[in-house]
Amino acid sequence: IKEAVVDKDRSLDFDFIFGRIEPDGKRSKMIPIDGQQRLTTLLLLYWYAAYKKDRLVEVRNNLSNFSYKIRPSAERFLKYFIKYNLESIGNKSSMSTKVTNESWFCHQWKLDPTVQGMLEMLDSIHSLFSDVPGLFDCLYNENRITFQFKKMEELGLNDDVYIKMNSRGK
Repeated sequence: IKEAVVDKDRSLDFDFIFGRIEPDGKRSKMIPIDGQQRLTTLLLLYWYAAYKKDRLVEVRNNLSNFSYKIRPSAERFLKYFIKYNLESIGNKSSMSTKVTNESWFCHQWKLDPTVQGMLEMLDSIHSLFSDVPGLFDCLYNENRITFQFKKMEELGLNDDVYIKMNSRGK
């Protein structure tokens, strides 16, 4: 990811994300069946880029379209995480410490493996990208990181395939 961000001649394709599209009022929503970790990483990276550039307010509506429906605690964490601003931190501070010290953070979320993973990823992103110039512009304007979405129904597949593949560790 960092190479695609730093080198203007590079890009990164996150490969296929499998899922379905469901109507949601006036628009549709993408329901990923496979690829949630890659999408979560992208969300956190986009959030971090906006945070570092002090532009969270203008991108908050787009980021808030991402949610978790499998674990209610992860869904609530993500809502609060995107809704509230964090105070600025120095490059030596841990993002996870900063987030978990916020007044809105529910300490029971530390027991949720999805939230734990997001906090660890934030620390990794901060460690790798804190000194990268132009991160926001690269992500929001240049589209160097992409993925391809495949509808399960077009492939004649349903959620059972994903469940079987994951249960076998594939």
